[in-house]
Amino acid sequence: MPAMGISPTIRGHELSTRVSGEKAPSYWGVISLIATEAALFGSLIFGYYYLASSSPHWPPLGLHPPDIYHGAIGTCLLFTSSIPMYFADVSIRRGKTLQMMIGLSITMLLAAFFLGIELTDYAASDFGPQENAYASLFFTITGIHALHVFVGILLMSALMLRGWLNHFNAHRHQAVENVSLYWHFVGAVWAVIFSSFWIFPRVI
Repeated sequence: MPAMGISPTIRGHELSTRVSGEKAPSYWGVISLIATEAALFGSLIFGYYYLASSSPHWPPLGLHPPDIYHGAIGTCLLFTSSIPMYFADVSIRRGKTLQMMIGLSITMLLAAFFLGIELTDYAASDFGPQENAYASLFFTITGIHALHVFVGILLMSALMLRGWLNHFNAHRHQAVENVSLYWHFVGAVWAVIFSSFWIFPRVI
């Protein structure tokens, strides 16, 4: 075993004990997670459109799609949050911990506002999850997505703590990249959800 802090060597060539990007096992762990979650949301969205295609009215009579203005504001907030998340990732690659912390803080704030708007939509809804299949799918899909947003906030909080403890630098930043990948996926999924529940019922 090599001594602590000394990289192992083979035939005189020093081997790196730190890998990042596609060489890092955790990177592929996040990719696998994203693939699994994409399959989950894909199956739920497929069920939504399958029921919509076999129903004469969608949403069913008596129900109304969620407020388009609230949905649009929440969507803008979530999409915008990917920008400071990207900034945080790029900053720590350059060894700029403070800029990373600023990017994470802004991302978390935008995510919290998004959750607040979603909770407002739930409270203003004229139906509950037990109403019918449409209502059940609405609360299930948006609820699972909200859980993903909340998990993202927790992950970024952990990154903030590690940033204060100086765990990251220009050579050690894989955790930030992993959370960044996860967060961009959360935004991409919301694009499909917003299109399905806020826009689709208004154009058919």
